[in-house]
Amino acid sequence: MSISRFAEKVFFRILLILAVISISTVTLMSQPMLSAPAYLSDKVLHGLSFFILSLLADYSIKPLNMKVRKSLWLLAFGLAIEAFQYFFTKTRSAEFLDVVADIVGIGGYWLLAALIQNLMFWRKPSQPG
Repeated sequence: MSISRFAEKVFFRILLILAVISISTVTLMSQPMLSAPAYLSDKVLHGLSFFILSLLADYSIKPLNMKVRKSLWLLAFGLAIEAFQYFFTKTRSAEFLDVVADIVGIGGYWLLAALIQNLMFWRKPSQPG
């Protein structure tokens, strides 16, 4: 693995860890410090969050052919969030449609993964995956 690939992997892994911590914190707060704009519903935020988590997981955990395993870990994370909201918070509730939105976000990333990879401006086109 070249130095630039290693640096990329570390960079995305740090972002993934920060995203997981941030999402966990925000979803388990009794009252969020920030509120989302009205046009961003809870389900849209779930889908967008898991789209971004999928991208970060894809670029931080190699090899790229582990799509199913990465997706299952992300789905487990989404289910854990809902379980924690149900059992440990009084002002938040677990919702089946939140998990559906998580799945849509994960699936949406995998549908667009090839396009996103082509948009990675720091990579040379001749470099594989």
